[in-house]
Amino acid sequence: EIHNRNCFQLETQDSGSNGTCVLSAAQRIYNRLVSGLHSSISLHIAHDYCLQRSTTAIAECATWGPNATLAHEQVLQHPDRVESLYAAFAVLLRAVVRAGDAVTVAVPHEDVAFQESLREWEEALLPEVRRLASSCPKTFAEDDLFAGPGADDAWAEIQRR
Repeated sequence: EIHNRNCFQLETQDSGSNGTCVLSAAQRIYNRLVSGLHSSISLHIAHDYCLQRSTTAIAECATWGPNATLAHEQVLQHPDRVESLYAAFAVLLRAVVRAGDAVTVAVPHEDVAFQESLREWEEALLPEVRRLASSCPKTFAEDDLFAGPGADDAWAEIQRR
């Protein structure tokens, strides 16, 4: 249901006797990201799963822990879902790298409440994220994604979803 409501659906175009399914690159990437986010949520649920219900309290959990069976059934035994998870991670990583300097500038340097977190961001987290990003292959040409004919309409439709 999530994919039917949020993802672009394939449209069949007749070309002789063979029908071909057409989605733009932006639509395919959007669908992959939705699938990747769905996979991530499923793995987070499986990681902190109610393994045993409380016998003394209604609707309470007595034991929490990882549910490997659920993780495998929902995500890990489906290569397309794992690939989508990787794609979502790559896009998130790229977004954090691109926003890194803006985050640094946006945090008020003089506010004592932010000083320790800002120091950790500047000295440890952001350099590590940049190092990780530089070691990963570029997953798609993001600058070309919304270029060309129909790009404005594609971007508007993605924002609407």
